[in-house]
Order: sequence, then structure tokens, then C-alpha cells
Amino acid sequence: MNNGKRSINISLGSGSANLNARPNPFARPARPSTTTALGFGDVDDENDANENDNDKGNDSTDSPGPPKRKQIKLDHGQADTEDQEEDTFSKLSALKASAPRPPPAKKSVFGDDDDEEDAFSRLASKQAHEESPTTTQVDEEEDDPLDAFMAGIDTQVKKEAEMPSEEKVRRDDIEDEDYVESYMKHMKKKGIMVGHGGPMQERNEDVDSDEEVYATARAIDNAAEPQFDPDEMGYDMQSNGKKEITPLPRVDHSRQNYVEIEKCFYEEHEDIARLTDEQVKQIRMDLDMRVSGADAAKPCISFAHFGFEEALMETIRRAGYSEPSGIQQQAIPVALSGRDIIGIAKTGSGKTAAFLLPMIVHIMDQEELEKGDGPIGVVLAPTRELADQIYSEAKRFAKAYSLRVAVVYGGASKQDQFKTLRSGVEIIVATPGRLIDMIKIKATNFKRTSFLVMDEADRFFDLGFEPQVRSICDNIRPDRQTVLFSATFQKRVEKLAREVMTDPVRISIGNVGQINSDVTQVIQLLKDDTLKWKWLVERLQELEARECLHGDMVQQERDKAVHDYKNRLFPTLIATDVAARGLDIKSIRTVINYDVARDIDSHVHRVGRTGRAGEKGTAYTLITDKDDRFAGELVRNLEEGGQAVSPDVMKIAMQNPRFRKSRHFMGDQKGGRGGRGGRGRGGGGRGGNRGGRGGGAADGIKVEEMQSTSEITLDEILEIIIEDKDQALAFAAERAVAIHAVLSASKVCQRVFTKLVNGETITKKDKSPVTIGDFSAQAVINTILHKSFPEDPIVGEEDSKDLRGEEGRQMREKVLELANSGLDQALTEDSLLEAIDRGTYAGGAKGRMWALDPIDGTKGFLRGEQFAVCLALIVDGQVQVGVMGCPNLPVDAKDKDGEKGCLFITVKGQGAFQRNFSSTTETPISMSSIQSLAEASFCESVESGHSNQSDSAKIAHLLGITNPPVRMDSQCKYCSLSRGDAEVYLRLPVSATYEEKIWDHASGSLLVAEAGGIVSDIHGQPLDFSKGRTLATNSGVIAAHAKIHGRVIEAVQKVLFPEGKL
Repeated sequence: MNNGKRSINISLGSGSANLNARPNPFARPARPSTTTALGFGDVDDENDANENDNDKGNDSTDSPGPPKRKQIKLDHGQADTEDQEEDTFSKLSALKASAPRPPPAKKSVFGDDDDEEDAFSRLASKQAHEESPTTTQVDEEEDDPLDAFMAGIDTQVKKEAEMPSEEKVRRDDIEDEDYVESYMKHMKKKGIMVGHGGPMQERNEDVDSDEEVYATARAIDNAAEPQFDPDEMGYDMQSNGKKEITPLPRVDHSRQNYVEIEKCFYEEHEDIARLTDEQVKQIRMDLDMRVSGADAAKPCISFAHFGFEEALMETIRRAGYSEPSGIQQQAIPVALSGRDIIGIAKTGSGKTAAFLLPMIVHIMDQEELEKGDGPIGVVLAPTRELADQIYSEAKRFAKAYSLRVAVVYGGASKQDQFKTLRSGVEIIVATPGRLIDMIKIKATNFKRTSFLVMDEADRFFDLGFEPQVRSICDNIRPDRQTVLFSATFQKRVEKLAREVMTDPVRISIGNVGQINSDVTQVIQLLKDDTLKWKWLVERLQELEARECLHGDMVQQERDKAVHDYKNRLFPTLIATDVAARGLDIKSIRTVINYDVARDIDSHVHRVGRTGRAGEKGTAYTLITDKDDRFAGELVRNLEEGGQAVSPDVMKIAMQNPRFRKSRHFMGDQKGGRGGRGGRGRGGGGRGGNRGGRGGGAADGIKVEEMQSTSEITLDEILEIIIEDKDQALAFAAERAVAIHAVLSASKVCQRVFTKLVNGETITKKDKSPVTIGDFSAQAVINTILHKSFPEDPIVGEEDSKDLRGEEGRQMREKVLELANSGLDQALTEDSLLEAIDRGTYAGGAKGRMWALDPIDGTKGFLRGEQFAVCLALIVDGQVQVGVMGCPNLPVDAKDKDGEKGCLFITVKGQGAFQRNFSSTTETPISMSSIQSLAEASFCESVESGHSNQSDSAKIAHLLGITNPPVRMDSQCKYCSLSRGDAEVYLRLPVSATYEEKIWDHASGSLLVAEAGGIVSDIHGQPLDFSKGRTLATNSGVIAAHAKIHGRVIEAVQKVLFPEGKL
């Protein structure tokens, strides 16, 4: 398989790994650069490696820049000692080998000629001095500044030692995400011995760390030789290599005088200004984008729309960009407008340029840095590899204006980093721990920082870095601009982000935490772990040509491994989760997860190493029966990303009790206990008089219901779970595929409305949009169903005869374009027609079949109101699975102007659920609990042609229902009923000969039944789906809460048959 032209990333243990490389699209001829690299080497291509060589020793270049802006007086209430401390580390190195008595007098680098003997005595006399090092004043005529600096550090150390322990945050190599102990425990559980079986030594890779500085200062005070080598120190004996780091103290910004800044530089291009709201909505829909926040800028389609200067545009072109990616189209104009951003997008989507380009524009509007000023732009990254990757990109764009860029992270020489930062840089890319180190030793400061970026923010909090990140945010001026990006975004992260941001605009592309749609996931099931190696060697022909990447390597080794891999010196990289983030190598085509990840977020980032920047990739994951917990998380992730889940993978996932319970026992208990059969649902539920089970889990029982359910024992609950396990396994895959199909078709219908509906269609003079929508949605759903269940017939609404021949060519072309927008693999004209015609099955009483209504609610669709996409699985005449998509239905019925777009999901015996189009979380739903008929509401059609509204009013009067009816089009009425918006739905017959279609009621009837209601015809008979394509033996439809259904039927009979004749 390996021909030397592709690369593979393999994941072992708690990590990931790769397969191949091609030329970097960013490559260009080497040019002299004014940026400064910190740490070892560069992880970019060979051209940028040459640029790094040019960078060394060329730390600064004056930038012409714009005219200087007026500066407000800076007065921090202290003498600025930073200029005098420039060569502190040089003096520390010189003192490394000093004897108890200092060497002969040496002229101070700060301009003093004091003998160092006097310096030592003065330092000794200052040990009890309590003044903070940040407020220590330097008398240039009396004190050696080095002595004062060291005395200040010693004082700070003593103060930190006296601080309460809870203020310290333990850091296990703060930038390193490879937890060795976790990996060893994980492997031990698998019966695999690692190393010699003994505990692995922990070590600190933090060269020139704070411990070295403090130890040297103490040695000077005591006129003793330092105990640690400044070039090699980094291991704290008392903490066994674990470094304790105290977050920065809070700053009183009200007492600071900051430079005046401007944040809004965006002028809307005339092409963008002409876009209508509907066109903007369509652009975002095509990008699967959701934007929330007041007055968010419209998305831009071209780099020309951003208004960049020609120098920056030329740099963008040289970097190989032709058009902005989805996240760039929306995030760049918002950032240029000066707004804070919460950005959520898949890996490899172009997030880095989305924040670097606005940052550079922001910097160029600022006054030039003066000596002693810190950076204007700060980028925080959780890992060294990611920081290095961002640094490489920042260098590209910074060249347009000769801006200086530095990267600082643990594992590289702190002395070199100190010198570089003191020379002045406009942009710092850093890991949080090392940046705090640099601030504490006064290598830099935040007094000019006004643009802050946090990339891969979720990882900061996953690794426990919240105090460090928060302290950095607190130390930067509050009117700064803050941009936060992540591929995944948990609620606790969002909560914290909103606390450190001001009125942010949230931009989300795709589902949060989903796998990139450009990556095809292959889940390989193996009997046990011993078969993994055999599987691997059969597929890799040149396994000996490989390199490793893991957290126990020193930084130089890690950098070299990445550099050599990017330059294709070997085709295979074997790595732990160190490689899961920050490696942007576009030539990677394959990722192999040899061992599963610790959690789904890590899996998302492992897989994200391939399929970057629009390229296609494949990710193999090897799992065994023991991986049931991870399989459950993987199933959810695959479903959310619209990828099919094989029955074998679902079977492993269902072995996990938590996953099984979440799928089938999350409903709301409504039914007390019914006879010997278990839990009922008022009217008997699934078991009739025997009770049957309710729609929810044992631990979902409400407090007020405990009295009626307390006699249910744990054994009975476990018995119910065991009884339902086989049924759950039988329809889990069908449920997942149905969700994917309906969601995809619903989005296609939204595109049809945006593109084709106009004034003529609203009056129904032109019905072609709904016809095109019907064909497109049916083609999408039938294609997805056929791929997963090729033997299942489909009862659909449409056939392809109107699309065939020259007469149907124009409509056929439109349908083909729209249908393909909802599918991973494009259809041809022939396969389109074939897909539509799969819906012509005649139905029947035996076997499996799917019932499909591609657009229910023609008038609602054309008016931009309620319509539904409905799909149901019927087995031997019984509806088993139902999924309904309602694109225009409010997520919350009480907030009609709020978010819209809902999925309703149900499996017989497993409860009813609602999920938003913009979310992956399923919420259990149930019909409202009413005490009397007077509290009930009717749900009726908007137009009388679908039901006899006069008779409905009589029935309501007879029942004493006075609440106004809830009127809406389509099967959305079933959905509203099931979540408690109304209690009664009447579809009374409009003629004696009309027969209801099964696709109009299959999914909705099951949804209401699982939510606590009963659905029947006007005579109280169950709907019979075994008679073909229609409900031939039923007349009308009555759906109502189980408590009142019987009385509703009685009222219907009295109104429709006043003389008692049926």
C-alpha cells in the first residue's frame, strides 16, 4: 500500500500517528525575515527552514508603519527597571561557577561600577525586604540593578512559599498533553507490559526554569555556588519533576493608563452590502454555518471583500490562498469589526488565518513599539506543536509589514526566549505556563496587548489550565479584542469564555465536535488486541521506515521528528496523543487509531490530522469487544457527522450500560404501575391491562411520582432493561440512518425554499418549488436508505416520470443539483431517477418497508411556514421507527422568534425525543399533563381543506374546551402534540371516499404514542398500516392525550353521527 508518495499517521496507546506527504501548498522561495524563532527549529517546510536561518541574529527591523497615534501617559506607579535588566541572564550564567567570594570587579551591564562584593553584602541585607519585585525601584547611583533584581526574586519566592496551598496549581509539564501514567494504566488493563514493568520516571522538560533562577539568586545571597546548571536545570527534587506554577496576580485596570486603541477597521464592500438577508442566510446554510450575536457582519465570499492592503493581499497570494474558507468568510469580517468571537469549526478549516489576518490589521493601526513595550498580539496554544504551527503561519503573514513574531514554550532555552522578548516583538505565540514564566521574570509585559487569541481552547480546560489562562486574561486590558477558537466546545468552556469576553459573536460550522466530513471513517472490528498487529503489518509494506513522536522525547527530538516527517524522510509516524493537535501536514491521507482514544474529543483531533483544507482522508479505528464505552461515544459522533453506523459497531456500543440507557431509558415517566407487566402509561401503554413500560428510565422518575412507583424493585428494572436489549439492538442502526436521512433532506428543502420560492409561489400560482423539493428530498432519503439497507422497499410519494425526457430536463437538472447538495457522493441523472423510483413500493402486511413523505405541508412550505420531512420504518404492519424534520418549527414553542429547526425521533417502546438542527443533544419529550379537559387545546390545520373545522369547533364546545386552537400546516402538528404544545389533534374526514396515505401518519402516530398519547381513527380504531399505501380501513385521525382520548372519541361520535349511525 505504501509507495513512498503517501504518509500514514498511526495512533498507539493514548495517542495518534500518520501516513505520507506531498509538497506544501504554502511553499515559496526563501526570503529574508525579521521574525524570531524560539525553541528548536521550525516545523514548516524546507523553504521556511531557510527563513529560520535568516531569522537568527536578525531580531528586529524598523517598520515604516502608519503615523503614530496620540499616546496617553503611562504611569504604573513604579520605576521601570526593565531596560536595566536586559542582560540579567548573561550575568546569571557568568555567576554559575562563582566561588563563595565573587570574582574581581566587573563593570555592570546596567552602567554601574560597584564591586560585586558590595553587591553581595547589599543583597544579604535586603533579604527581609518586603517590597514586590514589580514595584522595586532602582537607584542607579547606589545599587547594582542585578542585585536588586535578585533580591526581589528572593522576596517573591518567600512570599509565594507563604501563600495558601490552594492558590498553587500543579503542572505536570504544562504544555505536554501526553499522560504517561494514564497510558501505562490503560495498557496494563489490556494485559500489555510497557518498558520493564516498573514505574516510569517523570521529568521536567522545562529548561532554564524558575527553579534555576531562584536557586541562583539564593546562592548569590548566601555567597555559595549555585547547585544547578542554568543550561540543564529543570528537575525539582522536592516535587519529583512536577512544577508548581502560580497564576499571575490580578491587576487593577482602573489605575492603569493604557494607549488609546481602535478596534473597528471594516468597511463593507459594495458587493456584500447588496446581499439580501435571504442571500446571507443561504450562504451560511451552504456552509452549514450558524451565527449568533447582535449585528454580526455579513460573510464575505472573496479575499477582495475584506479590504486588505495590497501588501497583505500579495502575502496571502504567495501563501497559496485562492479563496477564504468557510470560517474565514464569516470570522474575518466580524473580527475586523472589532467584535469578540467564539469560533467553532472542524480541524483543518483555516482557523489560524481567520485570527492572524485581523490581528495584523489591528497591530498596524497601533503606534510602533517603544523599548520595554510588550506585544500587541498574543496567541495562546495548549501544546508546543500547535504553538509552533501557529508561529509558522504568523511569520508568513507578518512579513507583509516586517512585524516581529516570537514563539515561547517549555522545553526550549528560557535564556534565549528572555533575550528575544526583551528585544521587542509585536506578536507572541505561547503556551500559557511559559508565558507566565516570562511575565514573572519581566522578559515582557501586557501593557500594549490589545488582541488576545485562545486557540484549541477546550484543551486548556481539559488539561486543567483554567487558572493560568484566566490569570493571563485578567492581566490584559479589559477593552481588548478577544478571539477564541476550538474544534470542540463544551458548555463549561463556553461559560468561562463568555466571562472573559464582551458581547461575543458565536460562529459555528458543522456540528460541535463532529468529524470532518472530508474524512471517511473505517471502523475495524477485531476479536481481541492480539490481532491488531497482524492487521497492521498486512497493510504496511515498509513499516521499518518510520519515526516516533511522544511526550517523553526532549523537544529537539520532537521537532526533528516532525520536521523530517513533513519533508518525507520517512512515510510512517507512530505517535501518541502528542500528535493529535497542532500538526498541520496536508499530505497526510491516512490515520490509523491502533488503540482507541481516551475520549471522543481526542478521537476527533486524531482523525483531524487528515482531510485538512478540503483534501480527502481516511481514518481507521481498530476496536474490540472491550471498547464498548468508546464505541458508544463513537456511535454518537458518527451519527452527528452524518456517517453510517454499522450494526456490528452498534452491537458493541449497546454492551455498554450507560450508552444503552441513554438510548432507551431517558424518557419521562408518565404512567404509574400497570398490572403484572411492568410500568404502564395510563391507558395501558405497550402492555394494555398488563401495564407495559413507560417512556423513561428508572432514575428519571420524578419525586412526585415516587409514591405510585415505589413498589418497582431494582430487579424488575434490570429485568426490563434485559428484556428490551434485543429490541434496542434491532433498531439502533435504523434509527441512526433515519436521523441522517431526514436531517440531510430537511436541509435540502431549506435550500430549495431559499433559491426558488418567490411571490408567485407563495400564492401557489407556481408550485414547482415544492415539486422540486419533493423530488430532491426523496432522492436524498432513498439514496441514504439504500446504502444502509439495500433490501428494504420504500413507500414514497413521488415517481420520476415528470423528470424524464426533454420535457423534464430543466426540472431534472435543478433536482440533481439540489439533491447532490445533501449527499456525500454525487448522483448522475440516471442514478437520480433510479433513486426516486425506489419509492414506488405498494406496501403490505408482511416484512419491512419504509414510508416516506418528502415534504408534507405544501402550502406551509410555499409560505415559509410549517412543513415536515417524515420517515418511518414499518415491520409486519407495525410502525417501529419514526423520524420527523420540521425546519421552521421553533425549538421552544414559547419563543416563536427564537431558534428554529427540530428533529423528532422515536422507536417503539423507547420514548420520544426532540433534537435541534443545530445541536446533537436529544431531549426526552412527553405530552403535557392536564387535570381537566378545560385546560386542553386543539391543534388544527391552517386551511379547512384538510379537516372539517366547523365540526372541530362543535367538538371543542361539547368537551368544554375554550382555549384557542393551535393552527399549523403539516405533520408538525404531531410534533407539537408530542412535546405538549396542545393536547388534541383532529383530522376529520372531508369526504366519505378519501383515504389517508400511510406516509402522512406513520411516524407521527408512533411519536405521539411514545410521548403518552393515543392515535386512532374517528371510531377509536388503531391505524392499520398493513393495507398498502393508504389507511384503507380507517376514516379520519384522532390524536389525543391518553387521559382524554376516550372522551374525545365520544364527542366526535356525537357531532359526526348525531343519530347514532356510524
